[in-house]
Amino acid sequence: MKRILHPEEVNHTTRFIFDNEINANTLERLITEFAPLKKSKKPNVGNTFKYIDIVSKSSIEITEKYISFFPSLAQDNQKIEETRERIYRIVARKNEVYFKTALDNHQLALISLISGDLRSGANLLYYSLHKFFSSAMYEYLNNIVDISDEQILVEELRHFGSRIYMRSLDSLNGLITQLTNEDYIDTIEKRVNPYVLSRVIYDNKNLSLIENDLVQYINYLLLKKWEFNLFDADIKHKISHTISNYSSQGGDGEIDTAILTAIQKYLEKDDTENILFLLDAFAIRLYWLRQTADYEYDFEVKTSNRELCIIASCLETMLNNFNIQEPFDLDQYFLMNDNENSIDTENEEIKYEPIKCYDAETKFPDEIEFQSSGYITFLTAIHLEPEYNKTFIIKTLNLYENIRNDGSYFILSSTKSGQNDIHLHINSEGRWYAWIDNSSKVINSRTYLLQQFNYFLIGLAKRYQELFGQDLNFNIISSAPKEKKSEDESRFLQIVHTKEALDLEIINAQNKISNLLALKYGGYTEKNLIIIDNLKIVLNILVNDNFSPISMGYDSLLDSYILDSAPQDFIFLNVFISDVYSTDNLNKLSNIIQFVNHEVSNNIATWLNISKDKFLSVASVLTSKELDYMLDNASVHTNLEESLITLLNDTIYFKLRNNDIKNSYKDTLEKIIERTCREKYFLATLGMWYFRNEALSTYERFRKGSDLYTEALKLGQKYTLQLEYNYNYELGNCCRACNYLESAIYYFNEAKKFNEEVETEINQIINDILIQIEKNTALV
Repeated sequence: MKRILHPEEVNHTTRFIFDNEINANTLERLITEFAPLKKSKKPNVGNTFKYIDIVSKSSIEITEKYISFFPSLAQDNQKIEETRERIYRIVARKNEVYFKTALDNHQLALISLISGDLRSGANLLYYSLHKFFSSAMYEYLNNIVDISDEQILVEELRHFGSRIYMRSLDSLNGLITQLTNEDYIDTIEKRVNPYVLSRVIYDNKNLSLIENDLVQYINYLLLKKWEFNLFDADIKHKISHTISNYSSQGGDGEIDTAILTAIQKYLEKDDTENILFLLDAFAIRLYWLRQTADYEYDFEVKTSNRELCIIASCLETMLNNFNIQEPFDLDQYFLMNDNENSIDTENEEIKYEPIKCYDAETKFPDEIEFQSSGYITFLTAIHLEPEYNKTFIIKTLNLYENIRNDGSYFILSSTKSGQNDIHLHINSEGRWYAWIDNSSKVINSRTYLLQQFNYFLIGLAKRYQELFGQDLNFNIISSAPKEKKSEDESRFLQIVHTKEALDLEIINAQNKISNLLALKYGGYTEKNLIIIDNLKIVLNILVNDNFSPISMGYDSLLDSYILDSAPQDFIFLNVFISDVYSTDNLNKLSNIIQFVNHEVSNNIATWLNISKDKFLSVASVLTSKELDYMLDNASVHTNLEESLITLLNDTIYFKLRNNDIKNSYKDTLEKIIERTCREKYFLATLGMWYFRNEALSTYERFRKGSDLYTEALKLGQKYTLQLEYNYNYELGNCCRACNYLESAIYYFNEAKKFNEEVETEINQIINDILIQIEKNTALV
């Protein structure tokens, strides 16, 4: 159930949406789980069950489509996860759970294959197949036979063994049939026979969708193990003769006999049903690989990374084309930037899907002799498609204009100045290595390498099509790029390169977070700045305790706006990354933030050579895990967002105090209020904008300004005296501007009651107004 993992915020509630409408039994179980004290299990309104707790001022709504909680759980990630798990245990059906497990096993298998761990890969691929069949069984019994999970009486699915296959062979011919509630156990057996089950679940399915992949794999297996070709004219005779030689053997001979018998059955028939015999051979071989991986020391000799890659490709096709739920989805894994979805090759734009990239354990191979001048950023990628042909790829590389052959590897030269070359190596197993030399001097070298490798593959496919007149259809997955340091490098240079790499990572993180914040508030980024409604925000990520200008990376600004702008045109958002200061104590956290902001402000003032009252700066503290989560999930942490909106509000407030009135300030404040009304001073600042905006009508200034301040004052006791002072001061100021001078004196006198420190200042204002009244009277 994909969506239930990501609850939605709807009108101050947290809503968990079900993929499918739930039945009455499931609805009752949810009510029992979340409202056990509720006596009535009947709906309150329409088909909605609603439980309200007056004491805690909370409520729960349960319908056939969702369950919703008020107040929102948005600020408590642990509570969200605990609630999600409680819902999932009740709502999720077995077919969905098994299918998700099949997907997860498949993903983990791919990671193992990237890492070169064949034993884990074989195990995970087999259990992906087994869980897929279990899922298909429950999906069939639920939807076709119309039996709920609680009513299904069969036991777990048996394994795809060779002996059970040979015993079942006679009953598999012409078995495709639809089951009923009365006969399903007799047909698929109490301990479910997987080969019989395949004939049932694939009834009326489009088997041709999986045939090509299975044919390619079986042909690969025949060539590698028996040196047969599935398309040989005498293939039937070769298989029959081989089977007869195995008849007296046990052990692996028994396995091979079952596999060849299934292939023989496929060749004997000429209808849709025969494809299932290829599936039998595939499953028997994969089960044997799993068994061998567990118990035999020479497993790696009996298979290869290439075979397991083809098996993974076949499984992916099955998972994609069996409509149990949504198509196979890898979005939750680390992929390229979604914006990088095209390549400009010789002025012709080619659309493509970036290769899937996994965080797998990898190392740079010893067999590649490469002398590095520093750090290497590298990745490894593998071909999953059965049609992989190294010879054709090598030919294409040698006929590629920007690639030169350097012996054990190729070098792809960049066509753009200032960009690094990419080194490439490919082996007979379909494994690529791509790397950048001296990568510590490349900004965001990991992303750069991944992007360039994607571009290369598209260019390779285009060149291949030009040379050989056919498409190069590849299915490639890669590791996330990693770094390898030179073994000959001195410790001092290692420290230097590490510092350079860290600085580049900080710059990359700043750029990513700047883009996220700009996008969320309708702004844009330019020259390391976030521009939101003409406000220029400098984002700094701080990773050490000295808070120095060097650590904050201000040098880049010297080359851009600082030279042409007044320092007060900038506002500074400083994010301090530290696990040492991670704490749940709000008072302590507040003190830390104040300390960080004080130290950073001092350094900014020194750097700009101005006093601290000439600019605004605010700090936020995040842990390294919180930063990683933001970067990996393209989301803005609550603490950082609150710091940003506080900074924006304070900046606009001071600009309004200086009678700098812009319509863009109103837009910014309305965006903030739309997202959060937790802090009432946002409303007050917007009220101030109305009071001071002389372009508006007198009525609109008084009505909107007063309404907003009144609403702010209703939100609680915090800052009430300050807000009362501001409200009366701004109202008096507006009355004065609109020539309601007696009213202005009244409100200024009211303002003094809430802030004794400004009495002298306000008395002077009142005195000036009295002089103005005398002048007006004299004129009359």
